[in-house]
Amino acid sequence: MKLSKSPYAVYVRQIDFGFQETGSESTAYTAALYIEDLFGCLSSCLIKFFNLAALEFHEPPLGLSQEQRRAYMDAVSSTLRYVPLSNLRELELKFPLTYDFGRFFPTQTSSVQIPIEDVTQSLRHLGLYSCEYTNTRDQRYWLKPVSPENAALPNNVYATRMLRMIEIAPNLQSLAIHSLDVLDIDFLAFPSSLCLRCLDLGGVSISCNNLLSLINQSIHSIRYINFSLVKLNSGTWRQVLVRMCQLPYLLDIIIDASGYSLTGTSSDLALGLLPERDCPQDIETIDSFDVPALGNLQRHVNSNRIAFGLQPFPETDYRHINGASLEYMLDLYHV
Repeated sequence: MKLSKSPYAVYVRQIDFGFQETGSESTAYTAALYIEDLFGCLSSCLIKFFNLAALEFHEPPLGLSQEQRRAYMDAVSSTLRYVPLSNLRELELKFPLTYDFGRFFPTQTSSVQIPIEDVTQSLRHLGLYSCEYTNTRDQRYWLKPVSPENAALPNNVYATRMLRMIEIAPNLQSLAIHSLDVLDIDFLAFPSSLCLRCLDLGGVSISCNNLLSLINQSIHSIRYINFSLVKLNSGTWRQVLVRMCQLPYLLDIIIDASGYSLTGTSSDLALGLLPERDCPQDIETIDSFDVPALGNLQRHVNSNRIAFGLQPFPETDYRHINGASLEYMLDLYHV
């Protein structure tokens, strides 16, 4: 608030909002006050950051009440629907469930509200994260209890609420979709205008054809791809990887714990027994062609890197920068 009233507000380019741990009664009380303050002053503060280009909102912690969590997400959605952020180019939204993204699409609107389409039209990066489980089926190792409130709102049932944000963002250069429950995104209609430089998918299932279609749209622009816990509903990873070997500017890949959906037409290629917790495989498959195709892709990426004057990666290293920030990726590959 002080910064928004200062001469330095014009220099602010990015703001991230999150929470400290709320394990104790005192920290939970502090978080509740924080949410109340956000609800009261977030819009009036952000409007003073004229050159704000990036916003990130982290998920509300489990230690808060359902009412407090909803109040925080309402403050976030209200900000985007009432504050004109004309220079906003990057947006990351981390909500507990896909259901929670529905607040960006109210059934009734007024003339003073900013349509969410006006916000997404200008975005170059969009990151959407569903951060809590609604079932135990997709939990890989240690089963975590699912609250009755979450179980009543399955992420896959309400996935359209979250993924609709992508369908109205035609100018993205970078896209991230992450979910704890494996989210089926085969119905998602990616804008035909997308020309991505960075693609980051985690905890999703998709058909080979739809994934290849998205990659083909960006064949001359894509630099970075991360597939973490991505399950193919149909087709094979070999088909995907062979096509990726034709991407002339692909400079970095992360492929981790990906494989085949147990309910898709390629389920017979799924690895029956999951690897040990600390040793996930890059591609969990029984198809003998998938892993050699991954090796070919790594060599292709290294060839591209050498051509661009970058250091090649060790041939067995597919997770070298897991968790790298978007800012790091964009700077590294001149996005």
